[in-house]
Amino acid sequence: IPVSPTQQTALNLKFPAPILTGVSVTAVSKQYYSATAASITITLPASPSAGDYVAIKDATGNAAAATFTVARNGSKIASSATDLIFDKNFAEIVMIYVNGTIGWSV
Repeated sequence: IPVSPTQQTALNLKFPAPILTGVSVTAVSKQYYSATAASITITLPASPSAGDYVAIKDATGNAAAATFTVARNGSKIASSATDLIFDKNFAEIVMIYVNGTIGWSV
């Protein structure tokens, strides 16, 4: 099936390799973090620009029983001034920074 140049560009995009972390870390834009331990904090970048993204995954499938935190680091998450508690087993999210009003869109 033929694809348009826009579709081809989308098909050629590669997701970064996951960074496995069992300790708290400050995220860097355009990275993919897989949490391997409970009670850690993944802190979002401090000065994001529109279009920055961070992907986060529960690598162990234990987040419902052993949560970890995604700290907003001064920006909102989905228009809320609260940190995100990751509590869904094997869940994976991509957070994209939109603007100061919305902050990180989930």
